[in-house]
Amino acid sequence: MIKSQFISIFKYSLLLILVVLTSCSKDDTPVLLENTISVQTANFSVIIQNHPENGQLLGTVEGSTNKGTVSFSITSQSPAGAFAINGETGELTVANSELFNHETNPVISGIIKVSNGEVFESASVVIGITDSYEDKVYQGLVRLTTQVEVDAFAAQGYTHINGGLIIGIFMGPEYSDITDISGLDTLEYVAKNCYVTYNADLTNVDGLDNIVYFGEDFGLIDNPSLVNVEGLRNVRTVEPAGDVVYEFWVMNNSSLTNLDGLENLKNVGDVLIISNPNLRNIDGLTGLENAISILIDGNDSLLNLDGFNNLTTVEYAFGIFDNPALQNIDGLSNLTSIGGSLAFRGNSALQNLNGISNLSSVETFALRESPLILNLNSLNNLTTVESIIIDNNDALINIEGLQNSAPTDRIEIIYNEALENLNGLQNVSVAGNLNINSNPSLTTLNGLQNLISATDVNIRENQNLTTLNGLENLQAINRRLKILYNNSLVNLEGLNNLTTIQNSLEIRDNPVLANFCGLTTLIVEDGLGGEYQVEDNAYNPTKQDIIDGNCSL
Repeated sequence: MIKSQFISIFKYSLLLILVVLTSCSKDDTPVLLENTISVQTANFSVIIQNHPENGQLLGTVEGSTNKGTVSFSITSQSPAGAFAINGETGELTVANSELFNHETNPVISGIIKVSNGEVFESASVVIGITDSYEDKVYQGLVRLTTQVEVDAFAAQGYTHINGGLIIGIFMGPEYSDITDISGLDTLEYVAKNCYVTYNADLTNVDGLDNIVYFGEDFGLIDNPSLVNVEGLRNVRTVEPAGDVVYEFWVMNNSSLTNLDGLENLKNVGDVLIISNPNLRNIDGLTGLENAISILIDGNDSLLNLDGFNNLTTVEYAFGIFDNPALQNIDGLSNLTSIGGSLAFRGNSALQNLNGISNLSSVETFALRESPLILNLNSLNNLTTVESIIIDNNDALINIEGLQNSAPTDRIEIIYNEALENLNGLQNVSVAGNLNINSNPSLTTLNGLQNLISATDVNIRENQNLTTLNGLENLQAINRRLKILYNNSLVNLEGLNNLTTIQNSLEIRDNPVLANFCGLTTLIVEDGLGGEYQVEDNAYNPTKQDIIDGNCSL
């Protein structure tokens, strides 16, 4: 329950990255059948002594299904060969006792696949190794909501927690009276989640200095007096694998200026740095090499992203939103691949995208509300991209930096005051949704001359667009074509080779449009499969008018 509440916040935040980047029609909605097979499992953790015997039972990974039976298999483990699993029962046993050594492997981890045919879920395995019988292990979740509780727990001298740790009031809204957690310095390991949250007067996390591993998520959330995190200098997290994702949170810490002390973090799953108004740099994240998703959102004083200078890949999504002091993203210079979306929005001081000049692959690229960006020249090395969204960038003059890419899914060029042409899209031959909307300086569609087919085309509210030249090679539209509210459009000559629109054609509210001869081939050859809607233009011919040769005034 605790983890799911925070995950829901993250998924909502991540949705801000993706909601405008992807869309689906009703036809795309999956149908859930009553007989659909489902599989359930849960993460597994245990703490044991050094050098157990080979074959010793460690415990059982949970697994169930609504139909039939499940099977268990090991997807990955570190170190390799440490444990084994019974494929039928889920029982975990020691496979190589020499690897169960506190000095060399204080934590052994892995991913278990629980399957029913092609349907499966993944569970993490975290095994903490203690080095002596003097270690004290607490079983279960530890909640410390007052200074008295912190001191009382510290007095017990626990070294390991086989469960989670919450310091403060989880999810608030009240704050704890905790001011000092230095007494927790005997702790070396927390098997599951750790949250330091809603502590009004806590200034540091000294006391967590000796913790090497958090088994799952870690969060610093709503600690208004927290000024440093140097007490986390020894912390690493269990490396995520498979479908198991761990989150690292720094959110709503109003006095925090840097993340120094986190240099040992390397692979942490999702990274969320949100609403820390005095955070000036993230240099403490220099150890980070890979991540599943990253969200940098609403940090008013953040100047750069230099802490990401060793980051090479992001597996899913990367969002950089509403950081008004962000001047450059040079710290992303080693980033070469993003498996999902890269989105910029509302970074009002950002002057260029030079930091992503080595990016070669991303599923969706979105640039929104970036008023100082003049061009996309830094994207010259981007060769693999499915969708491009360029939205509301006041100073953007050209998009020529896209010249080596060929997006095939969604192309949105909307609300860019200074954009004069579409040069940079020359490699696009097949597109999904093409939306050219509200670009007042755009006079031509040159740049799209190699486009042959698209799913939907929407050309709307481009005040100075006089012609559709640039679409001369467009032959087929799989759904709809809309041409609306283009005040200077006088003809449709760029559509001369269009032969097929499978659904509807809508051309309206173009006040000087009087020449429809560009539609002659489409109409005469009966290539329109749906509704023909032409109205409120300077001339509004019927289909028969066009067939009869009366295609213009």
